[in-house]
Amino acid sequence: SAGADLTFTGKVLISGSVTIDTDNTTDDGTIGFSSTIDGVSGGSADNLTITAGDSAAGGSLTMSGTIGTTQALAALSINASAGTIGFTVPGVGSGDGTAGTTTFTAGNANSGDIVFSASGANAYAFGGNVLVKSGGGADAFTFTGTDPTITNTSSTSSITFSTSGITLADGKDVTFATNNGAVTLPAVVGTANNDGTDLTVTAGTGTVTLAAISTDINDVAVTASTIVLGGDITTAATTIGGVADPASITMTGAVQLSGGTRTFTTGNGTLSFTSTVDTKAAEAARAMEIVSGSGTTTIGGAIGTNTALGALTINSAGAGNITLSGSVGADGSAGSAAITVGNGDTAVLALNGADYHSGSGAQNWTANAITMGGTDPTFTTSNAAINFIDGAGSQIVLADGADLTVRTSGGNIDFAPQILGTGGGVNTDVTLNAGGGTVTLDNTGGPVITTDAGVVAITGATINLSDDITTDNANITLTGAVVLADQNIVITPGTGNVEFTSTVDSKGGETRGLSIVNTSGTATITGNIGTTTALGNLTIGASGAGAITLTGTIGTSSAAGAAVLAVGNADSASITLGGVDYNTSDTQTWHSDGVAINGADATFTTSADNVTFTDGGAGNIVLADAANLTITTAAGAGNISIGHQILGTSSGDATDVTLNAGGGTVSVVEMGTDINDVALTGATITLNGNITTAEYTP
Repeated sequence: SAGADLTFTGKVLISGSVTIDTDNTTDDGTIGFSSTIDGVSGGSADNLTITAGDSAAGGSLTMSGTIGTTQALAALSINASAGTIGFTVPGVGSGDGTAGTTTFTAGNANSGDIVFSASGANAYAFGGNVLVKSGGGADAFTFTGTDPTITNTSSTSSITFSTSGITLADGKDVTFATNNGAVTLPAVVGTANNDGTDLTVTAGTGTVTLAAISTDINDVAVTASTIVLGGDITTAATTIGGVADPASITMTGAVQLSGGTRTFTTGNGTLSFTSTVDTKAAEAARAMEIVSGSGTTTIGGAIGTNTALGALTINSAGAGNITLSGSVGADGSAGSAAITVGNGDTAVLALNGADYHSGSGAQNWTANAITMGGTDPTFTTSNAAINFIDGAGSQIVLADGADLTVRTSGGNIDFAPQILGTGGGVNTDVTLNAGGGTVTLDNTGGPVITTDAGVVAITGATINLSDDITTDNANITLTGAVVLADQNIVITPGTGNVEFTSTVDSKGGETRGLSIVNTSGTATITGNIGTTTALGNLTIGASGAGAITLTGTIGTSSAAGAAVLAVGNADSASITLGGVDYNTSDTQTWHSDGVAINGADATFTTSADNVTFTDGGAGNIVLADAANLTITTAAGAGNISIGHQILGTSSGDATDVTLNAGGGTVSVVEMGTDINDVALTGATITLNGNITTAEYTP
């Protein structure tokens, strides 16, 4: 009847299916249980359904005793279909982990606030699916007991809190746990401006779905096969009983980002994702930002390999170490839209995956020390930059024998730290390919690539070098226009080969020397040298038998391209010159067994400084067919000394030889084989052999 109240004083036993209903049209009654509620048979028939109506109509429900302490109910339902009352749920279960009811359904989308007041590790034990709903706000579900655990013991049964939000009491940790069943929670907050509260969710092989978590939450720890994060998570350090308690976020299981950009903030505490991180399937790519400040960040699995993320940002401030144990994407597919990891204060950034692929978005990696422990790490973009930024004297250390590849298909590549292999280990190859972009290696504190480096291959429209490159007897190939900056540069391949496929210049406004220290390997420069901005001293092949090839010019007919030039040594097998002008502001020394001058009408010019060709054995200077040779130091008193025979091309067109030392000396040995005109000018001319010319008829 309208307004009828029901009060149960003493223990209540439920036998069979029992419904208690005080929900009337306008005047609802109250329901009160003064003590415990238990089943009788223990089978599937002891079901209790309570319908207590609306608070505005006078309805209410009070339950004072634990439910299912001695005999579990099969099902407990409270205002599941209608009614607006709020109510308090006391403990459920025997207290030792035995379920107090199999299924539990409480509240609906219009219900008031629901309070869970029990305390302890077995505060709420269920043996089947749990569904709790409310139409309240952020505190629609409140846990006021001391460190309660909400447990579902039945295999694969779920716990779901739907609609509204959960508020945790000050300093009272809450745990949700299932036996491989799903857990779904709405937004969770602590009590503002008070002691922090921990939230723990454990679902075994089940799925955990979370909304936002914030406001005086200290630690968040989630364990599940799949963890769907549909809101931001913010934790904060706290002090309980005078003892500091750092904050943390720990996700043990595969994380899926859902609903929008997700930010995880630990308040300088640790963050650990032990497995993979992806956007939830069928959703647009979700960006992720991690803010752990001075706390460490560790992601143990691959990122975006199943469904790519949006932009990935980790610690734009703070000194905490960062470890990415897996890849971001794969060799052929992007794992995120862009990557920004670390900052100038980040202590150590450890990259232990194989692939870091961000599609058309840039990558920026910054730390005081960067280690790469993955097998053959590869960094990939599509026409976007990849930058390794120097925090403070940082270096990049590659794992033993783990080759490094960076490729951008047109984006710029910039390494501020040195690139180092593992000392005393297996050589590590380094491949940097910017396509039509620029490669910049701008560390000035030591070789930009060194320490057990294997083959080095760098490709870009422009390659900027600020320090040396040293390999462990392996080839060095620079494909693109090389610019020397900040200091003199030494390229050391040991017994390997060196190849510059394009031009070599100093940086504008600077004059930088270049030394290529090849021994048994070859040295090749295909482009012009110093034609845009002159080099300082240029030294190639000071020891060893490696052949040397300069296909382009050094400087121009009117401007020097280098200062002191020293090419070859007594053991050099050969020097091959294909350029037109070899113009230096200081001395030139060419030293090898033989010299082939293939350029059309090659001219060697100094500013009143010596030009010396020294024969390292029994070789000759051989001129190309009809390619005249001119050597001039005429602006002053530079000497010209030729230790080789000068020969034209046999059975070819005759070639003229002009040696002009001005006020200096000229010393030559024999000339012959299709040499046409010879003109020698100097204060003193020394002939150490015969000169034979041949008539030339065009």
